[in-house]
Amino acid sequence: MRGMNEIKTLTFIPIKIALIFIIFFQMIYFLQIKNSEIILSSSPQHKDEAIGYLQIPKIKMNLPFYSIHDKRNNVDQNIEVLPSSKEGRLVIAGHSGVGKVSFFNPLVKLEEEDKIYIIYKEQKYTYKVVEKYKEKKTGYIHIKENKNEKCLILTTCDQVNKEEQLIIRAILV
Repeated sequence: MRGMNEIKTLTFIPIKIALIFIIFFQMIYFLQIKNSEIILSSSPQHKDEAIGYLQIPKIKMNLPFYSIHDKRNNVDQNIEVLPSSKEGRLVIAGHSGVGKVSFFNPLVKLEEEDKIYIIYKEQKYTYKVVEKYKEKKTGYIHIKENKNEKCLILTTCDQVNKEEQLIIRAILV
């Protein structure tokens, strides 16, 4: 009997070591938190992971975003990445007003020159706010931009006039 217990113990130790290694590796690879920045791995290990983060230090915003094809990529649950007809343009919409999904309420505090960061595929992209304007809500956004400009557009309902939408335009710096 003693010999059988020794065999079980010996085979159990390598399995424990392998499990510890796997758990440790996944923790290191999944998310690294350093200096309050979140860096997401380039390819999510789980389908539940965000593909990137929208960070706006001035308003203490740090929101995950999901692939355009992910069911959580909608303003009823999160912020929503919208399809764009131009390469180099990222458009993100979110709710303002009341409710638990009113993530974009603080956008009204943004001003020209404020910094916005997009964390995507282990890269941090820095944008600078260049314009803030409102327009009538029609289901479309009129984007004022230069031809070769790489830009980020954030849009939400205006908190004062629900018939209008607030648009923040930032350029990649």
